[in-house]
Amino acid sequence: MAQSILFQGHRAVGGAGVLLVLCLAIGSGARANDADACEQETDPTLGVAACTRYIESLGTPGADEAWAFINRGIGHSDAGNWNQALADYTEAIRLDARNPSGYYHRAQALNDLAEYDRALDDIETAIGLDPTDADGYNVRGMIFTETGRYQKAADDFLTAVKLDREAKFHHNNFAVALTELGKCRGALVELDIALKIDRDYGNAIVNRGVALACLGEREQAMAEFNRALELYPGRASITNAIAWKLAKSDQPGFRGDPFPLRMAERTVDLEDTHYYRDTLAAALANAGRFDEAVAEQRRAMTMAREKGQLGFMPPYERHLALYERKQVLKE
Repeated sequence: MAQSILFQGHRAVGGAGVLLVLCLAIGSGARANDADACEQETDPTLGVAACTRYIESLGTPGADEAWAFINRGIGHSDAGNWNQALADYTEAIRLDARNPSGYYHRAQALNDLAEYDRALDDIETAIGLDPTDADGYNVRGMIFTETGRYQKAADDFLTAVKLDREAKFHHNNFAVALTELGKCRGALVELDIALKIDRDYGNAIVNRGVALACLGEREQAMAEFNRALELYPGRASITNAIAWKLAKSDQPGFRGDPFPLRMAERTVDLEDTHYYRDTLAAALANAGRFDEAVAEQRRAMTMAREKGQLGFMPPYERHLALYERKQVLKE
């Protein structure tokens, strides 16, 4: 499911050269500061506020300012404000329909909302506009992975790696697809490259543990998971990814093990969302607690409906049907 696999892609849009031209042209110190913060601020709330001030200061933005809407959309995405994010990406596309960035960021947001067909349409447009941009293949690989098309995902991630070998997340994402294909030793090679680029890269540490679990190396896998938890003790995406992957594992050392359930429960304590409740339901089923899994899955479905995120309903309904038949999730 979306949000359950530790993927990563580019988070910043625009460039120092673009900003320099804008700041020299606008001549306002406050506006220049907002332009800088719109591109560089890592706090979603502050970034959205800076982008909003900058956009409002322009009066009528043109194609050169499409990046401001994209960056504000990223801030909204990071804060979970999906409707606002999609609106900003759509406005960026209206302002500059030849810029692939608006399309692949909107595709990534749609993928996170499980709107896979719409996401695929956008990313195909982005790749068509710039077939040399690694980000387009990276995002399309995410969509293919979420929809179970693992060989196509691996092909796209490999293309992204070839186009940008220094991007750690391309190696990480390629490893995710390889693991899903059962090519777990190849996944370890890619993850080692990612960790050579950044030794504390939490996504790759967790996914390395998943690959080791795939190979039946329980002790080594647990060491990787524990290292990730020590580095990022309060990050829900880390605990959720561990719980999600292990809850679906067929390895004897993890089927029925209490560790995935502990991770799922910790995740919900850190951040209570419908996709984390979906993981908790899978972990409960893994532990043989099917009645509780059914209850949690229904709760996840209710939460998704309340948010209007209906793209999640088909997979959630499939999960519910499994637990009602007292079967575990294996995807």
